[in-house]
Amino acid sequence: MMISAELVYSFDSILQLIGAIIVFIIVLGITYLTTRLVGNYQKNQMTQGNIKLIESMRISNNKFLQIVQVGSKYFLIAVCKDTITTIGELDAQELVLQENDQKNDNFKEILNKFKDVKLKK
Repeated sequence: MMISAELVYSFDSILQLIGAIIVFIIVLGITYLTTRLVGNYQKNQMTQGNIKLIESMRISNNKFLQIVQVGSKYFLIAVCKDTITTIGELDAQELVLQENDQKNDNFKEILNKFKDVKLKK
């Protein structure tokens, strides 16, 4: 009688563990889907509108020079920790605009690149 009680207790513990793992996987899946949904929504919101960041260059730790397109005009601005200053308007014909040819690598491809670099060292 003692052995059967221990088996029932052991079986019950295994069922609780499996249930906890299933709940964890479901929560992880819901978190992943929510993150993707919010990320895509924010990406779509940022690409719609009249203001576009053309180029950015770091001057120091928290100071940047940025070329911003507002409508059909281009401006050079200085972005610091607490301030944004307009340096001046730029002539569109003087700018050398490059198409963004970066492909969107997934995390696995980026990780494999780092592994290859580490193995070569």
